[in-house]
Amino acid sequence: MKFAGAEGYSRSKFSFFFEIPDKGRIEAFDFLGRTIYQIIIEKEKAFLVVPSKKIYWESTEERIIDTFIGAKLALSEVICFLIGEWDYLREGGEYKSIDSWVIKKDNEGKVIEGRKRGMSFTVSEYIDDTGLIRSLDFKNRFQKGTLKVLSIDFNRPVKERHFSLTFLKDFEEKSWEEIQKIINNEN
Repeated sequence: MKFAGAEGYSRSKFSFFFEIPDKGRIEAFDFLGRTIYQIIIEKEKAFLVVPSKKIYWESTEERIIDTFIGAKLALSEVICFLIGEWDYLREGGEYKSIDSWVIKKDNEGKVIEGRKRGMSFTVSEYIDDTGLIRSLDFKNRFQKGTLKVLSIDFNRPVKERHFSLTFLKDFEEKSWEEIQKIINNEN
């Protein structure tokens, strides 16, 4: 994923693991493949974890995703982008989002762009003849970027550790402001 904004340009590799409908794990890696941070979402709980510092921040899924992507997205919306469930996204999903997506399709019925208050996207490439995206360009109120899917797997067995929160007992809870200072000092 590439980001460009007022603070500069960054590029990171991300790993996404979801158990639909309400569990997710997103890991961000540096250029050497080390985990920078993890976002773990389990039903009503969401955590940003910095394993190298043994710290975490607990908040809502939308707040944590907004902090890192710059748009208030629910986990279900992130999943929709990755698996191409555009109708679900447009209809507001199971939980009927207040801000519905406006989706535009081409003559073949493939989604080419979408927008919602504060965010827009354009699909620049699909994986072969599927509804799965290969590349998606996005803009939000703070930055623009590109999400490029390098590989995708479905129906992988879920290991208990993917969404386990037992490690939190060994970590210290911090506010977002405290974690931001720690992350900025490392850069």
